[in-house]
Amino acid sequence: MTATNKKTHEVIERNREKLPTFEGHGGKGQGPRYCPAIEKKVIRFPDKQSHQIWLEPESLSDNVFYPNGLSNGFPA
Repeated sequence: MTATNKKTHEVIERNREKLPTFEGHGGKGQGPRYCPAIEKKVIRFPDKQSHQIWLEPESLSDNVFYPNGLSNGFPA
């Protein structure tokens, strides 16, 4: 397990204008129910210094990991 930090939050805040507006929901995107996107966590909980990120192995036969907890709506 790892976590976001102040720099991660600054990057998210600096790039908020790049997020989709989700017009059909009055400007409020509907993310997955199980875990809000990282930008939503940073915006909803500005007093939190970090958010947990789980590094989940993709396979038993290689060293590829999926950073669970970093889903987001930013363009590539």
